[in-house]
Amino acid sequence: MTEHGDLLSTAEASRQLGVGTRQVQRLVATGAITQVGTIGRVKLLDARSVQRLKLQKTGRGRPWTQATIELALELLSKGDTHLGTTLERSRTRKRLVKITAEGLVQAMRRRAAVQRYRASESFLDQVTASVMLTGASAIDSNYELAQEFGLAMKASDSVDGYISEKGVRQLIRSCHLVEDANGNVTLRETDMKVLLKGNFQSIIVALDLAESLDARQRAAGLRFITKLLEEF
Repeated sequence: MTEHGDLLSTAEASRQLGVGTRQVQRLVATGAITQVGTIGRVKLLDARSVQRLKLQKTGRGRPWTQATIELALELLSKGDTHLGTTLERSRTRKRLVKITAEGLVQAMRRRAAVQRYRASESFLDQVTASVMLTGASAIDSNYELAQEFGLAMKASDSVDGYISEKGVRQLIRSCHLVEDANGNVTLRETDMKVLLKGNFQSIIVALDLAESLDARQRAAGLRFITKLLEEF
């Protein structure tokens, strides 16, 4: 069986992660990898959850707290910050000097809890208006961002964005969203106000592109982050 869209077999996930099929099965059992369905005896796995694990393997250390993430975003964007203590700012600066692009993606993964849903096309405009767009959705709706990342804008039938916990509940009710690992709506639930307001948009978009299954988008995100770290 070969890769198909957003789905992988256990064998394909094993090859991508560099682990045995038994380990993949354990990761499915613990929820680290999402099982979408089956065809005969073959388990169909969500490729995005496999990609996230693959990125986590390339990073070192524990993921940062949201307070550290916001501090780091301030430093990367403005060069300085009043957030945190003097010691916390110094430690974060040292981390940013040494970290790789892949490592930063790993370190900042706790900025939101990601869940995918299925929505009727008739509700997509309402969903779009209710979130802070990111990733490919931000690129497709913003010419300047598309130019910044060297990606083409295109019509899309999916939505990816940040939203508060309350906002998620409201959208589920008002837009009749149904949880679906291959759904057309990706909601990144967060209580970080800077993300909900769209602060540090280019950096956040880059972080989310770097986790994309699309090779060009992933490369564009990592390229942006690499340059950002080199100039820090």
